[in-house]
Amino acid sequence: MPGQAEVWLMDLPPRGVDHVGRPVGWPGRHLVAKAAASVSCRATGQACRPRKQLDSRARCLDCGAWWTASQVAHHAAVARSNVSVGIDVEDRRHRPAAFRRASRWCGVALSAAEQWTQAEAVWKAMGAGRRTPNDSEIPLNESWQVGWQLSRDSQWWIYTTGQPQPWSLAFPADDGNPPNLIFRSTTVAADNLTKGA
Repeated sequence: MPGQAEVWLMDLPPRGVDHVGRPVGWPGRHLVAKAAASVSCRATGQACRPRKQLDSRARCLDCGAWWTASQVAHHAAVARSNVSVGIDVEDRRHRPAAFRRASRWCGVALSAAEQWTQAEAVWKAMGAGRRTPNDSEIPLNESWQVGWQLSRDSQWWIYTTGQPQPWSLAFPADDGNPPNLIFRSTTVAADNLTKGA
């Protein structure tokens, strides 16, 4: 039986801009807390209680579910699963220096925001997000596709789409089948992003 991952795609309220004009982001723990408050914990039936681990991944104190979050500008993606999972959302900025660096990490030429999201999602799911990858350490394929595809080493299922923003989810390929995705929704307002986090 395939695994399961729940995904929240959120439009975020503005939070201002930094000194160079980039949108200021919301802390990932606030995004995870908002999503967690909208679903029941698999162990207690109450709201899930994810807490950040030493490797920067979040895990529910009660049911052990893994949580991951990402955001760019006014968009965020959050996921929950029973196994380590990674998610990333990006915009379509032209970033040649970043793509060159990520190409080294992945051992293949990256040229699209969707590929960047794949690299970030796999890296987070691997539990290595607190350090810079070594060359060729992230096993991406030469090209990406919409929907599910296996990583180059067949250890990860990667789901990628460009709608509404480029985003990817990475999930262990333990049983050979891609997980079922369940899309959740939650309303996000500036005043309730800071509550309960």
